[in-house]
Amino acid sequence: MLEADHAISVMPASAPDHDFVVSIRNLVDVGYDPDDKATRDRTALQFMQAQCPRATIVGETPISTGHYMGGRAAKTYAIKIKCG
Repeated sequence: MLEADHAISVMPASAPDHDFVVSIRNLVDVGYDPDDKATRDRTALQFMQAQCPRATIVGETPISTGHYMGGRAAKTYAIKIKCG
């Protein structure tokens, strides 16, 4: 779901304190709330499982990207990942 909607992506980090940045857009779907931190953390770690099995989250930066048609704030969460 998230990959098909381009709502999740991963890039190598440009800072030495983490290895990757997983970006998650706050697109809502039935049973999925990306504005919930526990949901984002779980999603990011599952997304990185094959590439970085012992991944840990070392930080997060919310980036405001405007508003959706209904008025809800549009955000992208940049989740910083460190490989074990």
